[in-house]
Amino acid sequence: MSFPWPSSFDRVPDAVWAQQPVEALALNYDTVENHGWYSNLDYTVEQVGEYARCGDVLIDYSGGTGILAKRLLDRKHGMTIRNSRASSGRQSTVLVSSSP
Repeated sequence: MSFPWPSSFDRVPDAVWAQQPVEALALNYDTVENHGWYSNLDYTVEQVGEYARCGDVLIDYSGGTGILAKRLLDRKHGMTIRNSRASSGRQSTVLVSSSP
């Protein structure tokens, strides 16, 4: 599935951190999704899967691990992750899209 993001969305923020390589700690963090704690997302994914339509943009305000986004992308939804705790007062946005 290709997803046409609105032209007003910047896919990659113009920030220093977006240009730096991913740190080893972050690469290893991907394994936390297998932890039993994240089974609490199962019901949320099920609910969203029932009402989300093709072309919907879902906003995850947790700005956390991206595990919810990954599970929803497995169901072919576009996703934006918002960091509502941004210290500058501006929210950072990471946009991801599923593809076939």
